[in-house]
Amino acid sequence: MFSSLPRGAVLNTYGEHPRNFLARLVHWQIRRYQRRKYPHSSRTNAIHSMLHLGEGKFLSVQHPRAMITEFLPVPNEEHSVWTYKYLADFGDASWAAFDQAVQEISGTPYDYGQLLDILIHQLFGWLPEKLNLFDFSRRRKVCSVAVHAVLVKAWQQTDRAHLRPLGEQYIEHTCPADFENHETFTLFSGGISTSPQ
Repeated sequence: MFSSLPRGAVLNTYGEHPRNFLARLVHWQIRRYQRRKYPHSSRTNAIHSMLHLGEGKFLSVQHPRAMITEFLPVPNEEHSVWTYKYLADFGDASWAAFDQAVQEISGTPYDYGQLLDILIHQLFGWLPEKLNLFDFSRRRKVCSVAVHAVLVKAWQQTDRAHLRPLGEQYIEHTCPADFENHETFTLFSGGISTSPQ
């Protein structure tokens, strides 16, 4: 079913039934951050982003480390698929950069420091955007940051005639809701059952 998604599509999930208190707390904080970032949008409930690599395989950055995996939907849990509007601009050089970026991220540990930094910058908006308090490793990522980073690496190999994925947003502060709310992405419906929040 998911193998028909375009390569480079972003799959967001909503985690309606977190397994434990810590997961519930993290989901609540992610949604709180996204509601502050997009106060006039109803699309702020996604808690995880994955990148389609082709043939039903996804890059998923989760605890304890990034992996290439299949997406197995949980019954009664929603998901949605979003695509960069200018995927057609990606040629051979872009897809080679895409694959290289995926390989560099795959297997790296999940970056809890980066997650803390995203939340702290939202709470203390006066902090410089590129000041990293807890995120000390550029190789480690959280899910949405990894997706954004790979797509930007691919975009850099185009003629850059169109806006880069998510515009000029600082990559290290990307959240799942960005893919649902930014003008450079659109909801994909091509035969896949999606349930955007």
